[in-house]
Amino acid sequence: MNNAQTVLVFGATGQQGGSVARALLHRGWRVRALVRDPFSAGAAALAARGAELVVGTFEDRAAMRSADGRGRRRLQRPAQFRREGR
Repeated sequence: MNNAQTVLVFGATGQQGGSVARALLHRGWRVRALVRDPFSAGAAALAARGAELVVGTFEDRAAMRSADGRGRRRLQRPAQFRREGR
């Protein structure tokens, strides 16, 4: 499958987002991955598979606009909440 659209995947170097990004790449989708550290092993592996890396964090509005600017679909992992005392 050769998809013309790009999917923006947040958390693409993590367990859930990474699995989704790899599956999309395997199926021929173009993937943009928002990553904090482009030199991490996970980011390097995604880039080697053809993902486009966008460096930034959720707090970096400019990076978020840049990452989202060309993506027509996006996958975002759910927020993580911690209970006090855990």
